[in-house]
Amino acid sequence: MATLAVYWSPDPEALLGRAAAPFASAGRVAEPLPLLAVRQGGIRDAVHDLATSAGCHGWLGKPLVVFQELPQLLAGDVAPLTTFERRAIVERILHEQAPPLLATAARSRRVAQGLDALLGELIAADVAPDQLPDMLNRTGRDTWMCQRDAELAALYASYHSILAELPECDGIRRSDGRDGLIQAARAVRGEPAVVQQRLRRPFDSSRATRSIDIYGLADLRRGWGALIDALHGASFIQELRLYLVAGADPTTLGADDFRSQLASRADSVELIPPGERSTRLVHLRSSLFQPTPGAAAPGEDVRGLAAPDMQRELESVVRRVKQLITDGGVAPRNIAIVARQARPYANRAVELLTGAGVPATASLRHTLSDIPALRMLLRIFTAAGTGWSERALEQLGSSPYLDIELDTALLTHLRGEARPRTVADWEGVVALAMRNATSNTDPEDDRPKARRIERLQHQMAQFVAGAKPVEAARSLPEWIALTLCAVACPPGNADAPQGWDNGIFGIAVNAVAPCDTSVDVDAATLLTDALRLDHQALRELVSQLQDWISSLDHLGPTDNAFAAKLSPTDWARELEAVLGDEEVSLRTSQQQGVQVVEALAAAGRTFDHVFVVGMNSPSFPAEPPRSPFFSDSECAELHGRGLPFEAAATWFEREASLFRSLVGSARRSLTLSYSYADGSGTPQLASAYYDEAASRFAVDADGADWEVRPGGSERLPTTLEDVWSSAELAMYAAHGWRTRGTDAELGVVHSALAHLTRESAHRHLVTGVLHAVHIEHHRVRGRAVDTDDRAT
Repeated sequence: MATLAVYWSPDPEALLGRAAAPFASAGRVAEPLPLLAVRQGGIRDAVHDLATSAGCHGWLGKPLVVFQELPQLLAGDVAPLTTFERRAIVERILHEQAPPLLATAARSRRVAQGLDALLGELIAADVAPDQLPDMLNRTGRDTWMCQRDAELAALYASYHSILAELPECDGIRRSDGRDGLIQAARAVRGEPAVVQQRLRRPFDSSRATRSIDIYGLADLRRGWGALIDALHGASFIQELRLYLVAGADPTTLGADDFRSQLASRADSVELIPPGERSTRLVHLRSSLFQPTPGAAAPGEDVRGLAAPDMQRELESVVRRVKQLITDGGVAPRNIAIVARQARPYANRAVELLTGAGVPATASLRHTLSDIPALRMLLRIFTAAGTGWSERALEQLGSSPYLDIELDTALLTHLRGEARPRTVADWEGVVALAMRNATSNTDPEDDRPKARRIERLQHQMAQFVAGAKPVEAARSLPEWIALTLCAVACPPGNADAPQGWDNGIFGIAVNAVAPCDTSVDVDAATLLTDALRLDHQALRELVSQLQDWISSLDHLGPTDNAFAAKLSPTDWARELEAVLGDEEVSLRTSQQQGVQVVEALAAAGRTFDHVFVVGMNSPSFPAEPPRSPFFSDSECAELHGRGLPFEAAATWFEREASLFRSLVGSARRSLTLSYSYADGSGTPQLASAYYDEAASRFAVDADGADWEVRPGGSERLPTTLEDVWSSAELAMYAAHGWRTRGTDAELGVVHSALAHLTRESAHRHLVTGVLHAVHIEHHRVRGRAVDTDDRAT
């Protein structure tokens, strides 16, 4: 049986330093190294940085993994269901059982997704189908609640039975995919020798014991409790060490707190002393969420920032980040901008940082349906379903993603009073115009000449060849197969429509065409990121479509429900809904820039300067997810009966713990910010956590407040030293010319414009400055004339 040790600290840096100590020794590390499992890749990168700074020569094998790699490491190869396969099974059991209450509700995509999530939570908690009815049985239920619980239990039993009957994939039994930790726990208990062999270090004997360290655990849900118990009882594990970021001793916490539960099972609990911090940072960390603490004087190391809206909030933060880099000499990678949710703050922060010439490192999430290349694909299907309107043809013809040449102005002229609805109708319009033009001998006729119409006729023939296949109604499998050809058709594919060798209208090639590298560095970076995003989105779409069509082949309903024909418009809606549920993550090309991360990715890490943005109510703390089947009070009661539901209080305690971790992640300064109005000017309240932090500080003797309220935009550089990019240099020059200061100041402006004109890529900025100054000059003259008229 392994020894279980719990280490805790309110300081993530001190805690991670202790966990990473075996990996960050100078020279060659001492073997055997433990297996260190960390919550996410950012913490893994931090461990690599610590090892590099210490001068470590490297490690043998792979002793450092993230949580999502643990199931396969311990349980071996797995064959999890895809999202589409799970969705197909849910639709199948709803169709076969037709439960009176849930069948109608499950037609809603949101409710169907909620049912899929509920089944996943039950499986991840290792709830047996025969146990669920008794666990749902409780006093105080009415008839409707009893029927609902019975239907859910029946659906869960059917899901389990279908999952068990699925054919193996490459000799591996299929699994739900959300029960990986449960499978790992079963392997540790049932196949200890096999798991021990998988954990064996290079050159170690097969019977050597291994220690396992787990850093960044936030709760015991989804099988963590079962896995920790299994590892604790394993004979081939020497020591199991858990590293927890906690603001108080776990042994003093309530019985429901997972850290208290771990401490009660542990053989030892040890505090890792926090590192040195400023007085105000220590005060905030120690007094947060404590009753009636004393107030400290505000200072630059802990500040609040209230801005009029999100744009000016982020502009103020970016300006302060830039000052830290230019004036303070801080390395960009030691600064973090943290938001509770990645969107919209993270994406906008990266844009502003790039515009200010500050490198940014982020993993940005994008919904597939919002990515330009896929939006254009959806637009093609929508245009086919709505009859190829002139506006749709103009949009398609002007898209850089599509090889479409159409003289839309001539098409509009030729159409006259006709109302074409298909590409064949448009072909007829052009053919009729061609016959009329060739038969007309009147030289004074102002109708388009035959040569121009002939060119349009050739263009229309090419367009028809590509567009006609998407006009017909098709079954769901046929639409999926056609869409695969539209975005990823290999040359010579016999199943592809004619002319689709590079996808429909060449979209598969045009979406990943190389960018123009003659533009400035910032623009080239943005173009490269945009191309990478389109490329990754197309690859993800191909993967999703392949999973989708595979799920229909062997998991769909048995009554041929997928034989129903869908119009192009119906298919566009169905595909957009599916793409709207999926995201793709793109990491910026800068790897040592300012870290722009969401809160869960920042927890457990440390930075010199931390900016927590978007602290509006109810953004942080985030609202708990609502169950489509149970009320909050029922969730709390069912949690007490061992089901994987939790009360809102448990959720908010986890949010508070997350905020404590973010406060502890700042070494030198912490800035909390929010916007007191949204984009339309509607007032917003600060987060309760923001107010909690504000209450820890008082106005000092000089009247300085903890909170700073910037006025207008701070993007405009006030001095030449603040300028970091060509765009900012143009803004600085325009402002200086408009205000017309001293001769010396105007000389600096002229020098700035002369610098911009030296490179052809920047001359458009000079043109913009001159145009803006010209307009402003006329406005000033107009105001002067108006003033004179009123005076007379």
